[in-house]
Parts: sequence; C-alpha cells; structure tokens
Amino acid sequence: MYRELKEAEHIFNVTLKNNRSVETFKSFLKAINAFYDKLISEYLEKLYKEGKIEEVPRVPLKRLKLFVENLPSEDLKPFIDEYALLRKCVLSKTGVVNEHRRNIEVVFQVSDQEVKLSLKDLKEILERAREFYILLKKYLENV
Repeated sequence: MYRELKEAEHIFNVTLKNNRSVETFKSFLKAINAFYDKLISEYLEKLYKEGKIEEVPRVPLKRLKLFVENLPSEDLKPFIDEYALLRKCVLSKTGVVNEHRRNIEVVFQVSDQEVKLSLKDLKEILERAREFYILLKKYLENV
C-alpha cells in the first residue's frame, strides 16, 4: 500500500478524532492528492517506458492533463474529476462551520462555487481513492 494513502487513513482514523480543524481537513486532502498524483505518475512512467508518451511531466497539473489524454478507461473519469476538484479545494479560500465539533463542515470557495466537506464526505473521498487504486492497478499491471 502507498505511504500517501496510509497517511490519509491515519489522518482520518486518528488525527480527525482528536483535532477537527480546517488544517486537519487540508492535511487529509493534501495526502489524498499526493496519493492520486503518485498513481498517475506511475501510470505515465509505465507509458513512457513503453514509448507511448515522450516524457512524464514534472508538474502535477501537466501530469493530470497528460493522464486525461491517455485515460485507460472512462470508468476513471469521475475519480479524476474529483481529484481535480480536491486540488482546487486545497488552494482555495476556506470557511468553517462548527470547528472542533463532531459535525464540522469546511467550506471551500472554488472559483464561483462553494464546496462543503464534512467528516462523512472525507470518508467517502477515502473510499473512492481506494477504489481508484484498485481500478488503476489493473492498468498498471497490464499496460
């Protein structure tokens, strides 16, 4: 299992139990984003070794764009859309409702829309990240 996913799991299962703050939410999202980026990089590295792409970009947004252009399956598209949104959330302006409470909700101002995330949403994000790993793993092994 990947260190980035384990870090996100630890933040969700341990840190968020004791520290329900905006910064903890952002740390969780950063770990999830790093996990997605690592998987995308591995896939692109495999394509590069097989001569299907010229290079693996160093910048995460360029890697994301190249991954979308070489998407192995349309089943992965919803995961990539979520990853792109989570990247924007980490960099956006934030607000919080009920900080340090069980029903904390962090509000991210992404472009002209508000994205609200609760603890329940973080759990779903973590589950979808695991699902993305399982789906992409097939292509990493069989590209």
